[in-house]
Amino acid sequence: MGLQNAYVESAAQAVSLLDAPEVAASWDLLTRMVELAVPMDDLAVSVGLSAPRLPRAAFDPVVALLTELAARRHGRAALLRALTRAERGPSAINVF
Repeated sequence: MGLQNAYVESAAQAVSLLDAPEVAASWDLLTRMVELAVPMDDLAVSVGLSAPRLPRAAFDPVVALLTELAARRHGRAALLRALTRAERGPSAINVF
């Protein structure tokens, strides 16, 4: 339980930092938002917890960046199909 409690406390602190409008609005910090969002999800899965919900001001730019990177890596048509027509899309559209 100690690891789970430490995760929840750390995640809450990270999310509260991302929730500050002056931080989330700064595109200079987009890389840092990705570096927080992805490992927070990884850690949550590894300990069997739900990932903390990112504030929209952090989630939207992170998803926009990841979407653009996936499109560059796999092509726009493949990304569109993966998001809308699973039967015609590739088996995975990953960024990393």
